[in-house]
Amino acid sequence: MEAPGRLGGQNYSPWVTVFNMCNAAIGSGVLSFPFAFRQTGVVGGLILTITIWSIEVAVLCMLIRAAEKYKTKSYQELVVANFGPSMVVVTCVTVLAFMVGSLISYFIITGDVFQPIFASWFGEHSLFADRRVVIVFFAMVVILPLSLKKNIRDLRWSSTVSVVMLSYLAIALVAISVSHLISAGFPEHINYFEGGYHTFIALDVLVFAFHCHIQVMPIFAELADNSNGFFYERLNEPLLGDEDKSNEEQLCQRKSSRVKRMDHCIMISMTVCLVSYCLVGEFGYLLYPDVQSDLLISFGSSNLYLNIARVGMAAVEIL
Repeated sequence: MEAPGRLGGQNYSPWVTVFNMCNAAIGSGVLSFPFAFRQTGVVGGLILTITIWSIEVAVLCMLIRAAEKYKTKSYQELVVANFGPSMVVVTCVTVLAFMVGSLISYFIITGDVFQPIFASWFGEHSLFADRRVVIVFFAMVVILPLSLKKNIRDLRWSSTVSVVMLSYLAIALVAISVSHLISAGFPEHINYFEGGYHTFIALDVLVFAFHCHIQVMPIFAELADNSNGFFYERLNEPLLGDEDKSNEEQLCQRKSSRVKRMDHCIMISMTVCLVSYCLVGEFGYLLYPDVQSDLLISFGSSNLYLNIARVGMAAVEIL
């Protein structure tokens, strides 16, 4: 019997998909979670974060089903398939504005973090002490080569760095906070729940932290139809009862299997982000009840473990 038509791409590892999804969502916004929890309270912050997480998971699952139905591989193609060519211009302009704005913020963070480090290494009057030189250096040496990758799966190692650094930030912050709470006791002036306009202040931080709608389309397009399982290999494994099914039936079953596998990737990746974000938000707020919009500002530059996190989160931005 002739094999059914192929679906998807050449990414056979669902873990690569999970890490790439995490990398698409993770950004410097995680450092603002303690400030968001300060606005909404320790309980209100958890409720709001879990609500945003559940909406995000549902939306991403709907997007991949729409992509499967219309056979599209990008967000722009999906817009064209649903709303016609007239909407693609609006979509492209919106996406371009989002990407340019994000890139500018990445450059600003890169300069802020790495310029003092380079100045201490090479001297205050060296070429690398110039903030502009530092930004150009990272743009040419790191960002440009990564931007030239043809496939998102080729970014698996940089995505791994992002997940590792987010985990490190959460673990380091929990350890420091627990140690401080044991020695100094629980802070007196802690908000447990705060509503009203404070919710809208925190909302933009929480929503942006889970944002990966644009990237989920090409990531899903690269997932192979007969990808491995999470804890076992399933290359070239025939589907149950393939010998008794027509090509069309086999193709439908592979479509269903591929979409379900992507559902699992979305759930795992967004849950990793959820847990890490909540840990950073809760313990960062408990450690510094008057925390500013950037958590690391409250620590200054004397804490070695948080300095590593500072460099790591800057690396996450440019990766």
